[in-house]
Amino acid sequence: MMRVDLKAARKKWIEEVKKPEEKTEREQSDFLKYQDSRGLFADFHSNRHTFITNLERVGVSPRRAQSLARHSDIPLTMGVYTHIGLHDQSVAIEMLPAPPEIKNSSKGSANGKVNGSSPAVPDLGAAWAKLPEKVKAEIVAMVNGAGKT
Repeated sequence: MMRVDLKAARKKWIEEVKKPEEKTEREQSDFLKYQDSRGLFADFHSNRHTFITNLERVGVSPRRAQSLARHSDIPLTMGVYTHIGLHDQSVAIEMLPAPPEIKNSSKGSANGKVNGSSPAVPDLGAAWAKLPEKVKAEIVAMVNGAGKT
């Protein structure tokens, strides 16, 4: 099935160009070939990995991805077929809300209180404690890796 589909797609891709030199260049390339010049094959199984990883990237629930993959259990879907790279981790971190700002006021008294109340200071320790262990480990690994050159 993949061979037939790739062959049809490649034929259309080559035929869509008007310039003879570009057509020759496309005919000599490996693009959309079932097997490339290095001996590597288009692999249906790899397509499953890509498909399921892309489901995760667009926010499809693990259970729905499991159903679409026709897997018997979620660990197979999420642990084997879903691939999370550094870019994916960066996108997840960027989705987090910004930390709250600490607003200083010149109206405060010597004890740091503003109008008789304590200033709003976020409890970062409590926020850290609420994070899942896996997320904490990934953040620590990223921070430790950031200082290396």
